Amino acid sequence: MDNRIKELRKNKGLTLKELAVEFNEFTKKDRENIKTISYSTLSRWEQGVTEPSLNTWQKLADYFDVPIPYLQGLGMSKQEAIDILAQEILKPENRLSPWGDYDDEYNLGELLGSWLHDRLEVSDQKYLTKNDTQLNADEIYDKAIKTKDINFFKAIIKKYVNVVNDYHFLSTLNISDEIVYMYQFRNVINSQIREYYGYSSTVTDPATSNKLLDIVLNVKKVLDSHVEDSEKIDRLIEIVKKKTKKTNHA
Repeated sequence: MDNRIKELRKNKGLTLKELAVEFNEFTKKDRENIKTISYSTLSRWEQGVTEPSLNTWQKLADYFDVPIPYLQGLGMSKQEAIDILAQEILKPENRLSPWGDYDDEYNLGELLGSWLHDRLEVSDQKYLTKNDTQLNADEIYDKAIKTKDINFFKAIIKKYVNVVNDYHFLSTLNISDEIVYMYQFRNVINSQIREYYGYSSTVTDPATSNKLLDIVLNVKKVLDSHVEDSEKIDRLIEIVKKKTKKTNHA
């Protein structure tokens, strides 16, 4: 598993030498526990040739303002999250007209695309890959959809979607299980969207969120099992009944 020191360094626009200087200054008051480092030491860390000490991992996490698990490479990177969400919007089945139903929380690409359309400002035109005329917000979105301008969508996701900057959340994602992490994305993004439009949202409650995720995991387990479809349906109905009953009595 590769750590994310290089990714975070580049996000800050720093060279190895510049980061070494900044980090040494950042740890100056804790020199008894954290030794000064050279750019060559940083390079070895980035390549995984050697590893920082536990204290240094913590200081690096403090410097970059990320949790240690994210820094060490757990979960999904910010760029991976941005790429996945942009691709969801541009999937053929999700390339809705800008006035699609943003309440469709079960279709992440459609949900996110419609909301981003509402968020666009005229200044976001600068993110279009190719453009030579002045456009309004509707025209900007329509052009990005028609030209499948994925770089445009990556830029506005980075600008407007809070979850791609939530390193704690990203470090918890299991990138090997698409069903689960896409559900988690829908949950968090739908919460931000409902807040934006002034709707109440139950998904911000951790207990409720965990129960819903539990349902998803159980449903996935049934769908992955090697049994007849009729038996799968019976099992799914039973899961929903049990979990709904527990949620209502919680």
